[in-house]
Amino acid sequence: MRVLVPRAGGLCGMNSYRSYIQNCYSVGAVSASECIGGLVGLSESSYYVLDSLWDYETSGVSQRYGTALATVEMMKQQTFIDVGWDFIGEPNNGTADIWLLCKDGTDYPRLSWEFGADYDCLDGVLFEELLYPSCRWLEHDFDPYTPADRTGDGAANFHDYAVLSESWLEGVQP
Repeated sequence: MRVLVPRAGGLCGMNSYRSYIQNCYSVGAVSASECIGGLVGLSESSYYVLDSLWDYETSGVSQRYGTALATVEMMKQQTFIDVGWDFIGEPNNGTADIWLLCKDGTDYPRLSWEFGADYDCLDGVLFEELLYPSCRWLEHDFDPYTPADRTGDGAANFHDYAVLSESWLEGVQP
């Protein structure tokens, strides 16, 4: 039995007490009995939701707080840069390099620290990225699928280098 709750959003159900939501996005399906939003179900004011987006195709919601966009727009780095997000290699919105989107049209942005080494990006794996699993060689008890443990077996070993080798220098221009 599925129970619908009031005030549901892709990020949060209710934003009150003048709390700001900024530089966030949501792509999940949302359902509620009332006060439903793709990003925020209910907020004291749209003034408190800044530079935040949601995918109206995947959420099933086309209105409320933040900006509703189609999936194709949500998978473009420029969409987020245009509203002020700080991406790796983009100097106009800051130099903290908070966000990374490997290739337009393949995924949504992710926090840059999630990558460690960019095995997940389609720009190829470079020599420097060998250092990341090498420094953790034969360590155990990793969270699954971290940058050092690409196979999810909890260890840094030859299996992880096999994943690395599948992407070795793909897409790198001489």
